[in-house]
Amino acid sequence: MKRGSLVAIAVLTFLMATCAFAQGSAQIKANIPFDFAARRTILPAGDYTLNSQAVGSPTTYLLQGAGGRPGVFLLTFVVQRKDSEEPRAELVFHRYGDRYFLAQVWMGNGVGRQLPASKEERELARGPSQMQVASIPMRAR
Repeated sequence: MKRGSLVAIAVLTFLMATCAFAQGSAQIKANIPFDFAARRTILPAGDYTLNSQAVGSPTTYLLQGAGGRPGVFLLTFVVQRKDSEEPRAELVFHRYGDRYFLAQVWMGNGVGRQLPASKEERELARGPSQMQVASIPMRAR
C-alpha cells in the first residue's frame, strides 16, 4: 500500500511540474525572410514559431513553420550577452555568401541558446567567405 501511494505521489508531482512548465514555457514567433539551415535541415523563408520542449530544462526547442509544416528539434546550450548589450528577443543567423545558418536564440532576458554549428557551416567557415551576422526580431505569441 505504501509503495502504491509513493508511485501515485511521484506521478502527481511529475504531472504538476509538467503543467506548470507548459504554462510558463516560451512560445515566440518570427518572420524569417530568407531560406536557412537549422541543424541539417534547410527551411524555407516564412513565419515560424519556436517552442521550448524540455520539462524543467530549456535545452530543446521545436522550430515549426506556419500551417503545421514539419518542424525541426533544436538542441542548444546556454550563452550570455555581454553586459553592455541590451536584452532583446531575436534569432541570430550566421551568413556565408547566400547561405544562412540559425546560430542563436535570444528570448529577451539576456540569456540565450546557442546551436552547434553543422558540418556544412564549419566547412564554409574554413573557406574564403567571411561570416556575417544577421538577426531577426521575435515577438511573443
